[in-house]
Amino acid sequence: MEHIIALLLIVGTVGALFFIPNQVKRLKNKTLTLAEYLRQHPQCKTKNGIKCAVCGSSSIKNWGVDGANDHRRIFLCNHCNTRLYRSDDW
Repeated sequence: MEHIIALLLIVGTVGALFFIPNQVKRLKNKTLTLAEYLRQHPQCKTKNGIKCAVCGSSSIKNWGVDGANDHRRIFLCNHCNTRLYRSDDW
């Protein structure tokens, strides 16, 4: 039983080492930068900032990719939860 638990821990850890970086890479590739977002949705730049292309809300939250202190940020609409753009420094 102890061997099975140890094996599961090892497999889970190794799997996470390969899975998490790939997920971050996919998230980066699937999310526009601010410049790209504004090129696709020029109407979303307002005198007060940026607004959501889906619902028009200007309430935007930003999340760190790997926690609150991560410099890599994803910006989401606070109203409809649409992923809008990401920070450039990935």
